[in-house]
Amino acid sequence: MAATAEISIAHDVYDHIQRMSLAYHLSRETGKIIRIVSRGAQSFSSVLRMLTFNIFPIFVEVCLVLIVFAYLFPWQFSVAQFCALTIYVAVTYVLTERRAKGFKAKQQADNNYNTKATDSLLNFETVKYFNAEKHEEDRFEKALHAYKMESIKVSKSLVGLNNSQSLVINCGLLVTLALAYYFFLQDIFNVGDFVMFVNYNQ
Repeated sequence: MAATAEISIAHDVYDHIQRMSLAYHLSRETGKIIRIVSRGAQSFSSVLRMLTFNIFPIFVEVCLVLIVFAYLFPWQFSVAQFCALTIYVAVTYVLTERRAKGFKAKQQADNNYNTKATDSLLNFETVKYFNAEKHEEDRFEKALHAYKMESIKVSKSLVGLNNSQSLVINCGLLVTLALAYYFFLQDIFNVGDFVMFVNYNQ
């Protein structure tokens, strides 16, 4: 199904580009167009795969864990887990939205350097005629440098996202372990219950 959808999207985009005006095609941004068509068609299968094999199973697993917590342990544990999950989703959403701007800038820089490379090679006769090899090389090098800088920013934002998620998870675990220890001190949990809870959280 993913391959069929990818082919269909690529065909529709290509057909749309072919029907664009002459002025659009004279802008000579062939490299950018090829890059956008290729990335757009391939990204659909990635989104479909993520939804089917990552997001949906995680959602089911989280629901099952909350149900087990509500059944085996006092209600305070379910509340703590639900709060930690809510904070985790909120932090992930906010930081991912910020990262989206960086991704957009990175993709634009990627399109830019591919455009310069492809169009320069397609118009090689003109470049040679005006002896502009050095000029084209400088333009390409600047575009590559801009892409590298945007790539670094995206990588740094990913590190920040992962650290924030780990912090939320560890804080949630700390709260639930503190609750378990409190119930142990109040003789609501015995040693076996506490050990079971610790192993369950691992």
